[in-house]
Amino acid sequence: MDRLKTPSRSRPRSFSADAERRIRSFLRGFGVADEAVLKELVKRLRRMAPSASTAEIDAAAGLWFADFLGRPESEADKALAVGRVAWLTARAGKRWPLALFADAPPATLAEAIRRGLLALPPSILGDAMPAATLAPPRLRAAAAKPLRARPA
Repeated sequence: MDRLKTPSRSRPRSFSADAERRIRSFLRGFGVADEAVLKELVKRLRRMAPSASTAEIDAAAGLWFADFLGRPESEADKALAVGRVAWLTARAGKRWPLALFADAPPATLAEAIRRGLLALPPSILGDAMPAATLAPPRLRAAAAKPLRARPA
């Protein structure tokens, strides 16, 4: 009888080359260029986004930035956008590249990010514009009279 081969549970799953390319491209968007740093960050992001789909990568990074910036998880997409801009503004990809997706980023990084942080737009509450009728305004009685030419 054939024996089933099962992979060792201690080995990480192998990802496709396409998934690896997506993750590396995402990380390069944060200004990370060093190959050794990229390898470490790819490992971290693989744990956070196992399927490595674009949506899952964005969601995982958004949750990390929401936690890092002290925002609620519901604002993860906004936190990712604002956090990426602040990360690039602080040149953190060159100064603290291994702090990205770390459990405890350095305090100096947090301070630099907060200094470059843009204000998040407020959530829209209710209708953006109050309801109004589209009927033309009524003309005043004096304005409705025909004009007469003045005698010269």
